[in-house]
Amino acid sequence: MDMIRRETGDRCKFIYYHHGCPLWEVANDLAVKQCRAKMSGSWLKILEWHLLRKPKETLFGPMARRYKNLCRRVYASTDLYFVLCEEYRRRIERIVRASPADSKVRALTNPLAERPALELQKRKEVLYVGRLSYADKRVDRLLRIWRRVEADFPDWELKIVGDGSERANLERQAVKSRLQRVRFCGHSTCVEEHYATGAILCMTSSFEGWPLVLIEAQAWFRLRSRVPEVSVVSWAATAVRESWLRLSTKNNMPQSWSR
Repeated sequence: MDMIRRETGDRCKFIYYHHGCPLWEVANDLAVKQCRAKMSGSWLKILEWHLLRKPKETLFGPMARRYKNLCRRVYASTDLYFVLCEEYRRRIERIVRASPADSKVRALTNPLAERPALELQKRKEVLYVGRLSYADKRVDRLLRIWRRVEADFPDWELKIVGDGSERANLERQAVKSRLQRVRFCGHSTCVEEHYATGAILCMTSSFEGWPLVLIEAQAWFRLRSRVPEVSVVSWAATAVRESWLRLSTKNNMPQSWSR
């Protein structure tokens, strides 16, 4: 970028769009390393995670410092720095040490395109729509919750709409847990069809940049709601990770959510 800046001078303006929550990379890297330690089956690696790697990041924050420095370098080399909501704008300004008066940070939310309404034919379906990835989406939690309630609701079905690197692991988890009414629908170019029949829409993410699932839920599940969508999602985008961190410290997290 610096090379392009030198060659073009002021003729070219650079705009950077930070399409995620600030420092999401730290949470992602920690989740991936924790998963690798757990999946290794090695007590040595598990102890290393709990006694060395996790405390090191908690106490000294080497990964956080690295990503903060990267954020500052990007900010210094761009003309405008876009984020997904006002709370993220304030966070980035604190990281790059910019005052609101002369800040280059702007908030630009994800839009939800207006589409023709379908006739709602609600069925007894619990629905997940989104990418199937581990560190952020954590659909494995949803399967653990479903395992606890499936037998109590024999006429309900769990539908998972989406695809991603975690799909094979989730399918193996469903088989291992002997779940009878879980359907992996794969990628869909017309998610409205699933929203039209779903009765409950789930989000089990550890962190989100701008959770469109909440706006979509409001559009398809509470059609007469008058709560401002942007306010709801702006709050949720900042609260979802903190909420999950609080819940994950409790041993009864799956029980609480299954209730």
